[in-house]
Amino acid sequence: MVKPVARCGRSARELFGALLASIFVIVACGGESRSTQNHDGSPNGGSSGASGDGGDERDIPRLDGVPIGDCREPSDAERTTLGCPAAPPQEGASCNLARGVTCAYSLSTNQGSAYQDLYMCSNDVNRQWWSLQERCGELCTDGGPHVVELDVTDCTSRPADTCELEGAVFAYAPSANTLLSFTLGNVIDDCAPGTVNFSATLELERGCPTRFSTNYAFSPEALACIQAQLGRARYACGERLPCAETSKYLL
Repeated sequence: MVKPVARCGRSARELFGALLASIFVIVACGGESRSTQNHDGSPNGGSSGASGDGGDERDIPRLDGVPIGDCREPSDAERTTLGCPAAPPQEGASCNLARGVTCAYSLSTNQGSAYQDLYMCSNDVNRQWWSLQERCGELCTDGGPHVVELDVTDCTSRPADTCELEGAVFAYAPSANTLLSFTLGNVIDDCAPGTVNFSATLELERGCPTRFSTNYAFSPEALACIQAQLGRARYACGERLPCAETSKYLL
């Protein structure tokens, strides 16, 4: 089951969006599948870890040097097909968008992270526009002094994990970065249930974890469990991302 993850250093709008997302992730219907294309609209799904050519730095789409994973701004024609307005709507205004549809707009970067503006029509009787800034990717930073190095020599032979989150239903189309962040959080929760007040970073190559770092002193048993799970994984949601982070702090 996906659990909401609280992160430090986020803007007020993003924190509010994350709160909305953590509420809607349980009770609302999911978003549409997002096309995997580069920021310039060129195909971004041609190479994969299975063929050994995915995950190369040249294959990682970026905006202002920041990885954006599978986020991209749809064309006007694509928005029209979905029933989305050509320009971002006003939050709180009435809407009649099909349930489960996510309207994506501009991408931006801030302090080493990339974001995309997403708009949805609420599923309640009022049917009003609401929005959030979805994190698409980030520049890799060291998660802390406690490090596990992971072998990726067998990466291309590993079965791909589709990053499906059992029991989770999103009210919007989540980015690959979001799916990977929740996936990492679930690995930690499986190995060290109830752990709070920590942050962790996972670095990847072609979707295979290469390095796990954290500021938290996990027990040797928990670290061995984390290493075992990550050491055999290849995450499809991480093939266009060099890293992802997760954290959980008591407010």
